[in-house]
Amino acid sequence: MKLVLKAAFERDVDLVLVRAFYELSSVAQLFLDDGDKLLEVHHSAMELHGESDIQVVVERGGKRHGILIEDKIDAPPQPDQYNRYCERGNRGIAEGRWSEYTVYIAAPDKYLRSDRAAEYTNRVSYESIREKLIQENDPVSLEIIETALKRSE
Repeated sequence: MKLVLKAAFERDVDLVLVRAFYELSSVAQLFLDDGDKLLEVHHSAMELHGESDIQVVVERGGKRHGILIEDKIDAPPQPDQYNRYCERGNRGIAEGRWSEYTVYIAAPDKYLRSDRAAEYTNRVSYESIREKLIQENDPVSLEIIETALKRSE
């Protein structure tokens, strides 16, 4: 049977990533350090000053560590988007939700190489996610990523 998707949106990719964390698949390992213990996964983590597409909390070296992920297919960044992710990360420290954090962007390689992703030092490409999904033999998630990549072109 062939799965055919007419479109894939950032929210669809978000859910592929949430599932990857929930199942601790090799896709999740693209964002994790060796020895991380997964504690929480949040989709569309809303706060007073914005939203993190995906927010993960792990135990890293005996401390809580926040991983905040912005997902982009082709949309331009919102004004001060990276800085607002950092503000949410710092607020998480101040509120005791974690003692440190990392901000990631997940996007097609073409997007990551553009000026639109310049502020993000931690990057995971859809192409690397695709390779992991091929290895895992996950045809539904793979089709979502493939469709998102076609959209980005």
